[in-house]
Amino acid sequence: MKILLDTSFLLPTIGINVTHPLIPQVLKKLASQSSAWRISYTEINLVELAWIYLKTKESTDRHANAQKFYQLGLESISKRYSKLDIPVEAYLRATKLKEMGHSDLIDCLLYEIAEINRVQLITLDIPLIKFINEIGRSMTSIISGHDFLNQKSE
Repeated sequence: MKILLDTSFLLPTIGINVTHPLIPQVLKKLASQSSAWRISYTEINLVELAWIYLKTKESTDRHANAQKFYQLGLESISKRYSKLDIPVEAYLRATKLKEMGHSDLIDCLLYEIAEINRVQLITLDIPLIKFINEIGRSMTSIISGHDFLNQKSE
């Protein structure tokens, strides 16, 4: 199965602690059945990771090795996962979703990238999932972390 990880699932890789209980569970399932998945990321994920890293760095006393964890994490993501290109069409479609009422352009963009590339976006963003469903868009390219955990491996 081809999947695209929402940025939340990449945070531990760059050394940022996460409190959502599903993140380590999803990552554990992915690691334990690694041959079943083709995991992807995008440049948008990396930009969002940079924003979160900087925001976290400003708001807390970071570990002395935070920059090194960040660097090693980004290198790990680029070596371990396949990079999806972002076609212009994804930007156009994501902008339209945002105009239709979803609050986060990045989430809209990740969904559209998943749609166009025929991969499944694993996300914790329940409002995005509800929004996509309410406007009648395809649900085949998006899955909650909870549903992913309950899904049988192919």
